[in-house]
Amino acid sequence: MGKIWYIALSIQVCFMVCLSLFPGVSTSFQSNYLNLGDWFPIIMIFLFDLGDFIGKALPASFPIFHRSNAHWIFLPLFFHVCWIPIFLLGVVWSNDPFWGNEYFYSIIVLLMGATNGFSISISLISISIFLISLELYVRYIGCSGLMVCPQLVDNEYEKEVAGMIETFFLVFGLMSGSYLGVLYTIFIIKT
Repeated sequence: MGKIWYIALSIQVCFMVCLSLFPGVSTSFQSNYLNLGDWFPIIMIFLFDLGDFIGKALPASFPIFHRSNAHWIFLPLFFHVCWIPIFLLGVVWSNDPFWGNEYFYSIIVLLMGATNGFSISISLISISIFLISLELYVRYIGCSGLMVCPQLVDNEYEKEVAGMIETFFLVFGLMSGSYLGVLYTIFIIKT
């Protein structure tokens, strides 16, 4: 399982960070200066979705990860994890002219969506890129990492285990992100 552990972990981290901040924390930002009221959370959701769409399109247009540098897949993940303190500071310091500004909120939500889409796409697509670089035929290269991951291993037993490991890390990322989102919301309510 040494061939897929970093891809499985990157999928887990991507989903954990995304669900811990979006939509709970990102829609708790308040419109302090433009008085957008109830429309501001809707704008935040739109900006996240726009950034996520752009981020998912980037790896197809500018493929930067291949078999020889796949270990660098953790670099965008590191920057993706850095959104957690930025979002929490934006909520805690909502009365600050810089941190409590709608433009600042809009930029960080858009960029977090873009890094989310990019990180998840490179995590899922990187396995397909490995297969192409190994001259194996893959019919669909989109976000098919979970389906083709078992093809990176040698025998049938390892293929089954690889599929279960990928699924476990995906579900663990969804679960841990949801629980972190609840904890962040409790933190936000208490401050």
